[in-house]
Amino acid sequence: MSSFLYFIPDVPSVSRDIIEAAGLAYAIDHTTGRGCDGPKGGRGMVLRTDDDLATMDAESQSWLEAPKFGADQAPYWIGWNGAKPTPEDLARKEQMRGQWITVQDGSRWYVPTLLSWSEGKELPAVYENRLPTSIGIDDNGNPTVGQVVPKYRDMFDIGLRVVSVMAGRGEEAMAGSEVIKFAANCLGINYRVSLLELSASVLGCISTDDAFQIAKIAVDWAGYEESVGNWAGRQGRPTGDTESGSEE
Repeated sequence: MSSFLYFIPDVPSVSRDIIEAAGLAYAIDHTTGRGCDGPKGGRGMVLRTDDDLATMDAESQSWLEAPKFGADQAPYWIGWNGAKPTPEDLARKEQMRGQWITVQDGSRWYVPTLLSWSEGKELPAVYENRLPTSIGIDDNGNPTVGQVVPKYRDMFDIGLRVVSVMAGRGEEAMAGSEVIKFAANCLGINYRVSLLELSASVLGCISTDDAFQIAKIAVDWAGYEESVGNWAGRQGRPTGDTESGSEE
């Protein structure tokens, strides 16, 4: 199995805190690393996406700095040996249910569906959240469903905003870059990727059109349109006059 390599500079060892501080928690869930000189010199630790022991050979490998975000140096470098990893190589063991999409380079990705829409009793479209939620307790000692867990809360909020904007109800339009970041984060639920891995600098697998299709799948736009259309048809109203929400 092919794997991406990641070099974290200026660290003598690897821990979960170091991985999280570098912004690599999305890609690496182990602490198996090897001390080495980096792609441009300087000591640090190199790791693989999987938990095999990585080897640094900068002359035969391809290496790219991650975005610096205004810092003096990148928090990490990404690298690969020869052929780059495929979606199958990068897939997480546990996958959130969703829908397959074939993107512009011919590769297939399983896009998680964060929301599922259906026709409501009082509203034309109501959603079922598919992201993990916190668990509460009522006065009778029974469990209750709480808010989306912090890890996915921003993604959930952005997903609802995507629906609102696409339905023509958003107060402000979303920039294309926001939709692309949202699409990349959605793929990151089922794969060990971020916008960096998906970008033209690395895999170069998705186009802007692909990103918008991924966003539509993630928010179940087809289900939303169907629910609103069915409800509006029975009410004898144009679809643009409808609202949506959760039944909870």
